[in-house]
This record gives sequence, C-alpha cells and structure tokens, in this order.
Amino acid sequence: MLKIFSKSKNSNPNINLEVFKLTVDNSSNYIAITDANGIILYVNKVTKNITGFSSLEMLGQKAEGCFFGGKQINEKLYQKIWNIVSEQKKPFKGELVNKKKNGDEYISEVYIFPILSKKGKIEFIVFIGKDVTKAKEVDKTKTEFVSLASHQLRTPLSTINWYAEMLLAEDAGKINEEQKKYLEEIYHGNQRMISLVNDLLNVSRIDLGTFVVKPEPVDFLEIAESVLGELLPQIKNKKIKIEKKYSQNLPKINVDKKFTRIIFQNLLSNAVKYTPKNGKVILEIKKQKIDVFIKVADTGIGIPKNQQSKIFQRLFRADNAKEKLTEGTGLGLYIVKLAIEKFGGKIWFESIEDKGTTFSATIPLKGIKATVIKKSKK
Repeated sequence: MLKIFSKSKNSNPNINLEVFKLTVDNSSNYIAITDANGIILYVNKVTKNITGFSSLEMLGQKAEGCFFGGKQINEKLYQKIWNIVSEQKKPFKGELVNKKKNGDEYISEVYIFPILSKKGKIEFIVFIGKDVTKAKEVDKTKTEFVSLASHQLRTPLSTINWYAEMLLAEDAGKINEEQKKYLEEIYHGNQRMISLVNDLLNVSRIDLGTFVVKPEPVDFLEIAESVLGELLPQIKNKKIKIEKKYSQNLPKINVDKKFTRIIFQNLLSNAVKYTPKNGKVILEIKKQKIDVFIKVADTGIGIPKNQQSKIFQRLFRADNAKEKLTEGTGLGLYIVKLAIEKFGGKIWFESIEDKGTTFSATIPLKGIKATVIKKSKK
C-alpha cells in the first residue's frame, strides 16, 4: 500500500487512501505513481482509455514503456526528462508525441514530479498527463482558417488602399476639403485593417510553422530611419522630440529583413502612439562586443505594474493602452519577442505608469541561419 499520506494523530491512512483513489479515479487526466526507479505502482482508470494499456499490463512495468510509447520519443529527450526528475529532483512539464498500445500516436501534455522524503531522497514519482491531440487539431484548423481568411482579405484591402491614394492625389479629379477629410478617414481605417490582417497572417504562419526566416545582410540604421519616416506625420502632429543615438561603425547583420522591420515598426510605433504631445522618444542602436543593442525609450503612458508580466503574451493589451487607443491587436510585441529570440537575442523592458517605458533588446552580430519561426511553448 502506498504510504504517501502523513500519519498525524487525527488522520486515518486507510480513509486518506480511499479519498485519494476516489479523487484521481474520477480525474480526466491520467495519473500514475512509480517508485524511485520508475516502476509503476498505481494508475487511475482514465489511463487505460488514453494509453490503451490496462492497469494489470502497467503495474510492475517501467513507466517509459507506457507513457513514452516504448521509448518512441527521442532517446536524448527521454534521458533529459529522466535526468531532470530523477537526478535533479525537479518537476518536468511539456508536450510529447506518444504512442498508444495499438500504435496510434497522440500528443500528451505531461507533468512529472518527484515526491521526496524528509532526507531529500526520492520515494515516488508522479505522472500526470492528458491527451491534447483533438485540442491541437482544433487549434490547427482555427489557425488555418485565420491564415486563409487573412490571405483573402489582403487583395480587396490593397485595392481600397490604391484607389483611396489615387483619389487623395486627385488623379480622378479635384476634390474639396470635406471630401478629402472623408477619404482620409477611409484611407487610415483601411491602413489599420491592413496592419491587423498582416499581424494575423504572421501569427498564423508562426503557429503553422510556415514562417520561413531568410537571412540577408541588413542595415539596422537604414530600416530604423525608414520606419521613423513612416511615422513622421504622427511625430510632427504630436510635436514629439526624437533623440537618436547611433553607432557609426555598425556593420550589416545577417538576419531576416522583414522581421527586422517588424521589430522596429512595433517598438517605435508603440512609443509614438502612447507618448502624449510634446513628449520624447529615444532610439539607441549601438554595436557591442558580440551583439547589437537596441533601445526604444518614451515618456508615454507606461505599463501598469500588475500587468507587466503579460506584455509579451499574444492578444494582450494593457488597460491604459486600451483606454487611450481602442485600435490594436495585442499581437505586435508577441511577434517581436519571437523574432528577437529566433535571432538569438533577448528583449526586456522597464516601465513606470504615466512616466514612460523603455524596451531594450540585443541581437548577435553573427546573425542567423535560415530557419522557421514557430510559436513558443512557454
């Protein structure tokens, strides 16, 4: 009998065990308990439905045969997991592709952790997992739909954009001030839609693993200046002071050009959007020993302290940002973080509400190799 409950004067181990069995047997997750060597001592009822192995087939067997598909997962990954749990005595959480008894593959979300004695020795190892295959398939279907819809929307939006530009340039004849005002609203509204569609398309490509990174020599200063040029009307309208601090010896770096532009577009446009009139934005790009340091600082609305941990999550926008500007997808910084990390760099920030925010990032000078950007599992 498993002695996993404390024996206080007021507790009954047999009652505790019954409560334990009743709880885990009605769980929707599979739960198993092994000894320190990974020999299965207990499994709940759901385990058979997920793995295909009966309790009799599993009890007394090595957990790797039942929960790792007979070592169908990569041997190095299996050893890594076992080292974390058994040697380092730490929990492991992740997704694995397993095989059922009949050979069918399924995606398992697992949480494995050791139970230690008072002396710090492993007494038991607990496996908790669930089959997330159907949920993954649903997510993939949704992502594919978003990708398809985004592709379909790009053509009519580009057409609207083209015709609006022609009318504003008076290629089709003179327009009065009132007509110009309406056309400008159409143009700017369409630009926001294009930005939204591009963000959705980028995220769907990342989720599907189809966003290919194509490295080429990129001039960071050139891209930064180009983005600032795009933002010039907003900068002038709000009378924002732009302070530039550039290294003059910055070499071209082998990274993906479109993603580099996305990084600067998001960081600089956010700084300009959320900085009030007569504010200040500092852009620093300097060469360091092994990387390029990028800093975008503003005197804007800042990020509430209790929401700062969520700032890189997709679809998240801080409350004060939503109050100031209703437009926004909450996808920009999510994409920026993925891109910078794929470049082998890091991004972080400091912010004080109503005083401003500073985003800092580093990107290695050595650049990157051709690869595919996928969403983070963190």
